[in-house]
Amino acid sequence: DSAKGSGLGYELIRIIEDRMLASGYKYSYLETHDNLQAAIHIYEKSGYTEISRTNEVVHSAMNRFFKKKL
Repeated sequence: DSAKGSGLGYELIRIIEDRMLASGYKYSYLETHDNLQAAIHIYEKSGYTEISRTNEVVHSAMNRFFKKKL
């Protein structure tokens, strides 16, 4: 709780995306769930766009999917 509102989530996403770019990735893909509204907010504010569930997703735990061009 003490880290809430500190921008740490945005910083972690930036670090991960920088490493993905350095490794040659062109897109980032995220899965989450409706009940994780704080995460969804951060993803949207970080430039992720919600996409439809892909055929490759075979589990049912997550119901929201996001993608971003790096």
